[in-house]
Amino acid sequence: MTDPVDGTFLSFRAYARHRAGLELSGTSHNAVGKAVKSGRLVESVHETPKGLRIDPEVADREWRENTAGTLVREPAGGRAPDSLFEGDELPDAQQSERAKSSATLANANTLQAVYRARLLRLDFELKEGRLVDRESVDAEAFRLYRLVRENLLKIPTRISSQLAAITDSREIRALIETEIVTALASLGD
Repeated sequence: MTDPVDGTFLSFRAYARHRAGLELSGTSHNAVGKAVKSGRLVESVHETPKGLRIDPEVADREWRENTAGTLVREPAGGRAPDSLFEGDELPDAQQSERAKSSATLANANTLQAVYRARLLRLDFELKEGRLVDRESVDAEAFRLYRLVRENLLKIPTRISSQLAAITDSREIRALIETEIVTALASLGD
């Protein structure tokens, strides 16, 4: 993959290796994917022709800012710390408030990421030509409906004198069908 120093974007796996090299948490591509899904990584995620890619500098900052507490890794040969979070000296009441606010922040970030992703997808599909503006579709449908109505309403005026002269019902039916087909065929022009 590419070197993060030159300002290029990394795949999820390459970004996980980048985090592992810095001895940070989130060293698997699954952890990176969860961070994107949960809304912790938003500004650093970019759509490229090869799929979603991550700007490592922005992602490192977002990971720090949007993660509730900094996880402490277990020392290589030692025992795990008593607390998984640094600075976990808060009384129980304050800890529960902190958990509630971080859950709310995570939910808000998730919603923001989902809406942003939807808007980006809509914008992309609009530019690709897969989506069209609803107002223009409605205007065109109204114009075509009015044209069909006008063409069909002109038929009686156009053929009434011919019908008065015809006594055979099969000829009358054939003339009416011909006029209807002609009126509808003119819409394709």
